Amino acid sequence: MTSSREDNVTDTESAKPAASKRAIRFRATLLAMIGLALLLGGYAYEAGNMAAQFHGSSIHDLSSKIIAKPTALIVAAFSSIGFLILSYLYLHYADEHERHANLWANTNALYAFVAVAPAWQVLSKARLAPPLDMWIIVVMISGVASATWLWLKFR
Repeated sequence: MTSSREDNVTDTESAKPAASKRAIRFRATLLAMIGLALLLGGYAYEAGNMAAQFHGSSIHDLSSKIIAKPTALIVAAFSSIGFLILSYLYLHYADEHERHANLWANTNALYAFVAVAPAWQVLSKARLAPPLDMWIIVVMISGVASATWLWLKFR
């Protein structure tokens, strides 16, 4: 009877290596970023819904752009401070490859913004394009950053 390699594998050889403390902290930071974004988004949605109902409209009505001043200040402060803190933690716990992909993605997003925003503004002033819409640009540069990051991360 011949012995194969599978018969000689011990439990310690077949077990996956434990995640390092750095990897665990990185994943926890990423989950904290997602959780904070969901929390602030839910709070802003509910606050906007309450303000819209107070004024006799619905938050789903696109013409209703009313948000209470304290709500706006709280969401702006939390999102700005949270972004700075979580960005530092992300860059602190990310490995070199992850940091490299992130920085190239953000650089390409900046290039996309610099190429599109001024041109759109000039075309808008000449009434050749609709008025400048910040959210379309945010979605566009987020797509550029995501595509660049995914390409560098998984190539």
